Amino acid sequence: MDAQFQQLCVDLARQFHTEGDLIRALGRPLPVILYDMFDPDVMFALTRAANPPALVADFLSADAENADDTG
Repeated sequence: MDAQFQQLCVDLARQFHTEGDLIRALGRPLPVILYDMFDPDVMFALTRAANPPALVADFLSADAENADDTG
């Protein structure tokens, strides 16, 4: 059930981007950050899947920084 909910969130975010809903509502394209409070590490994978790459490049660079810290 959790995986299905995550996929629904990714699909909905993609739809918001594709149909221009975020630009209409917020005035410019913004990334949708998908956070799972029970598994914060999955946030980067979900956010990457939900957004166009250019919108999340800076945010996802934090993932690479964290990977460097782990060893």
